[in-house]
This record gives sequence, structure tokens and C-alpha cells, in this order.
Amino acid sequence: MSNFATFAVVLTLTIMGSITFTILGVVHLFTKNALKKRGFHPNISQQTYQQLQTDLSKVTDDLSDIQYELDAIRPDIQQLEFLKYANENGNGTE
Repeated sequence: MSNFATFAVVLTLTIMGSITFTILGVVHLFTKNALKKRGFHPNISQQTYQQLQTDLSKVTDDLSDIQYELDAIRPDIQQLEFLKYANENGNGTE
């Protein structure tokens, strides 16, 4: 390959690379500004997401506690239900 052909290829690739990065930069800036105008703020969104994760974790812990407490009193509730139906059946047959 001649020096001129090598120069032409390098120049073409340099120009194409510059155009590509320029287009990507313009698209990035345009998108960033458009999102800001519409009220999107990455930091606020991230804080909201973190707060939501924390709240969901607390709800999950609370539900686990409730399930544990219900499991602990389940035999008592079943016994009460048994006695209730036993009394109803006993009173109805007399």
C-alpha cells in the first residue's frame, strides 16, 4: 500500500471517528437536557429507589414477624375452632 493510500485510510478513519463521537456527544447532551426539562433528576430518582427498597425491606420484615406470630398461635386458634364447633354440634343434638 502506498503512503498516499495509508494516509487516506487513516484520515478517513479519523474523520469517521470524530463524527461518531460528535454525534454521540450531541445525542447525550440533547437527551440529558430533554430529561431535565421533563423533571427527571437522576439523583432524586436514585434516592427514591433506595427509599422504596428500604420501605419494602421493612414491610417484608414486618410480614415475616406477623407470619411467625401467627404460626405460634395457630394451635390455639385451631383448638378454639374445634371447641366452637363441638359446642354447636353438642347443643344442636340435645
